[in-house]
Amino acid sequence: MLRIWLASGEELAPVSREKIRVWDLKRHLRTEHSMPFSLQRLICGGACLEDDDHVTAPCELQLVLSSVVSARQRRNCGEELVRFAADRGCAEVARHLLQAGADKDYYSRIGLHDGGRTALARAATRGHIELVRLLIDAGARTDTLDEHALIYAASKGHTEIAGVLVDAGADKDVLVHGRTALMHAACKGHTAIARLLLDAGADKNLQDEAGKTALVLAASAGHTEIVRVLLETGAELGEALIHAASGGHVEIARLLVEAGSAGSACNEAFAHAASKGHTEIAGILLDAGADKDVCLDGKSALLHAASEGHAEIVRLLLDAGADKDWCDLDGKSALLHAAIEGHTEVARLLLDAGADEDLRDRERKTALIHAASEGHTEIARLLVATGTACSEALAHAASEGHSEIARLLLDAGAYKDVWLDGKSALLHAASEGHTEITRLLLDAGADKNLRDRNGKSAIVHAAFKGYADITRLLVDAGAACGEALVHAVSGGHPEVAGMLVDARPESDSVKRMLHHAVRRKDVAQIARHLNDLQTLGCRKGVGEYGIRRFYVYKA
Repeated sequence: MLRIWLASGEELAPVSREKIRVWDLKRHLRTEHSMPFSLQRLICGGACLEDDDHVTAPCELQLVLSSVVSARQRRNCGEELVRFAADRGCAEVARHLLQAGADKDYYSRIGLHDGGRTALARAATRGHIELVRLLIDAGARTDTLDEHALIYAASKGHTEIAGVLVDAGADKDVLVHGRTALMHAACKGHTAIARLLLDAGADKNLQDEAGKTALVLAASAGHTEIVRVLLETGAELGEALIHAASGGHVEIARLLVEAGSAGSACNEAFAHAASKGHTEIAGILLDAGADKDVCLDGKSALLHAASEGHAEIVRLLLDAGADKDWCDLDGKSALLHAAIEGHTEVARLLLDAGADEDLRDRERKTALIHAASEGHTEIARLLVATGTACSEALAHAASEGHSEIARLLLDAGAYKDVWLDGKSALLHAASEGHTEITRLLLDAGADKNLRDRNGKSAIVHAAFKGYADITRLLVDAGAACGEALVHAVSGGHPEVAGMLVDARPESDSVKRMLHHAVRRKDVAQIARHLNDLQTLGCRKGVGEYGIRRFYVYKA
């Protein structure tokens, strides 16, 4: 048992420990009896104990609270005042420290990043009203260096502390990191503090580093009551309506319109509302006189709504008479954007309103071409029903592998041998490995022997890439094998090569020899027999590289 006596003769509650370090004992006395750690002096047998010493029971100790005299003590007491007393709201510890001469405005420079480096700022951040009053009564400064207690109180929503600080003369309009106390209150939604600051004369129209006032911040964050309070005090409207519309804050938008927000702010706000899909706000702004064809970032409100899939906004704009064929800098109308993004309902609304389905963008693509390229079947169906040209779209669908759309377009009468970038639809399908589309095109009677600009047919592309199913389809359809066997060998696809050899019964003798050579993996014989297959239309020579690829693959 450790017994501890104060200089006054009063005994503190005994400590039930057999052995304890002096450091830990001081922390215990601070927690249990509000004795500041940095002021404690423990004396045993007339000697002052060091923090690293150990005390073993039974033992009687005398506790003395020293005054602040040295620079080291001043620093230690200041740190304890900020980091312990103010942080935890220990008013009694703070009182002892202040009475002993601790610096009430001590600025801690050690590792504090979460609110306040002075005792007053930290107490204001943590919401310790008693400690705030104690420090102010002791003469602590409300504003020092870059520490402003009112900013912290306003940001955290501590209304009573904010009132105490305002009464103590805290600077209401000081900017810290670009914002005033009123801006913090407005941004965080602390209505009572905002009202308190406004009643105290805070400047309601100051701007932060981004040019935003308290009203703009409140409107952006959706704090309706603060917006109402600021409007009642005559705050400048600025761009508040734009931020309210962008954020979807209906009631705030209504308040701002009623307060007189109009003109360019109203138009830009309308564009943002259309882009974000805030239908009710868009309606309010249209009723307030917003331009239905207003542009934002190179797109009209209708284009924004269409590209984002906001069907209700699109309906609202069309009913208001918005230009349905207005195009952006890329030549894309609302219908083209809807087709690209796959917004079926939007596309239906635009077509019903008479949007031009044949309009082409700067890439010379129509809405149907975009829908076919992206695989949006339902939109393609809507567009086909209008009678728009569909042949070119077939080539895009074939290239991208959208078989359902390809079937739809063929049924609608699309030209089956349509060309795109030097290839027919069948060539695109075969070279990209789209088996189902290849089957569709062959069944529709597509020319199986057309060649691309490099002289390659569909079967040559399929053979070289090893698409066995497509090669089989083309062989069964009677495609001219020609150089396909050479390309199958060159591409290293023995299965396809065998299929092509089997497809030419008129070369039985050469075919048998080639089969034997392949089984023996005889590179020289394979090369000789392939070169002999002139009846198959092969070019002269296959090349050692292609043969070796075939041999290695087979091995």
